[in-house]
Amino acid sequence: MPSSHTPFDFETTLRNSLPVLGRIALSLTKDPHRAKDLVQEAGARMYLHRQSFVPGTNFMAWARVVLRNCYLSDMRRKSRRDRLDAGIPNFKSWQTPMRSLAPDRDFYLHEHLERAIADLRPIYRQPFLLFLRDMPYAKIAEIMNLPIGTVKSRIFTARQQLREVVRTINPA
Repeated sequence: MPSSHTPFDFETTLRNSLPVLGRIALSLTKDPHRAKDLVQEAGARMYLHRQSFVPGTNFMAWARVVLRNCYLSDMRRKSRRDRLDAGIPNFKSWQTPMRSLAPDRDFYLHEHLERAIADLRPIYRQPFLLFLRDMPYAKIAEIMNLPIGTVKSRIFTARQQLREVVRTINPA
């Protein structure tokens, strides 16, 4: 074995390890499609960071660590998404309490506002709905894994868009 890996040697070793990595990924994900995606992502990361592999050491051990780290990163991302989805009521469940809290309000305006909120792009709607639930900016930023300034900006943008809806419906 040569003392240093050339890009070709690395590529060949990586290519030869893909079937084993595929079996490991399948044991982690229990889903053949996700396993294939995981191996592809891990392979891309290994190739991108090939200079961090120390020639003469166990390539498969290094590859397993990269694969496992990709899997764990995906699980963390999925967990954050699930927490975010759980924290935001679906539109129908959100709609009912609003009407029951204000039965004497102008339902015409409420219907337009509800439709306008539903029409907001998700990047604006999600933080705005959390804001409506009296959640502090810092907590919204934590849930959405965004800087607090980005959260404030998105809520501001959502409020501006909704303000325009109100102006068109009820000009002052």
